Amino acid sequence: MVGLFQENHPGITSFPVKLPLGEASKTEGLMVDMSPDYYCGLYFGNKVSVHYFNYITSAWEAIRIKNGLITDGSRAMFVDWEKNLWIASDRGVSKIAAGRFSSLQRLHGLLEDEVTAVLEVEPGKFALGHTHGITIYDENTNRFTVIPITGKTAPVYRWHG
Repeated sequence: MVGLFQENHPGITSFPVKLPLGEASKTEGLMVDMSPDYYCGLYFGNKVSVHYFNYITSAWEAIRIKNGLITDGSRAMFVDWEKNLWIASDRGVSKIAAGRFSSLQRLHGLLEDEVTAVLEVEPGKFALGHTHGITIYDENTNRFTVIPITGKTAPVYRWHG
């Protein structure tokens, strides 16, 4: 069930839907991330797949490699101040801006391909979490600053508390 609250409108609009996020045997116990697109839809993702739900038409669309993602599935999603969606994954990070896809990986300047979190620290500047550190990416200058974390560490995640 997906519920939609609208400002200045009483009540909740409910959508009885089944999330099409992969076979139950492969997705049992996986956390599902959800992010808005601010245009009448929601993105849902887990490590297996990413889908877009248009709550006006109740239509689902699978977002995959063939659409432009760097890999199927996501580890985290984040909407920046320009309302672009960033999808962190085991193969890098993908950005969806006005329906166009772009991706960043280690070969572009990230510390690692595996991206576990995305956070905008100021307009156009992003902190990307990895298993062994952080990459600061300045989209305005296309500069990468890698900050390895040495010793025994856990992956860097964004707290959703």
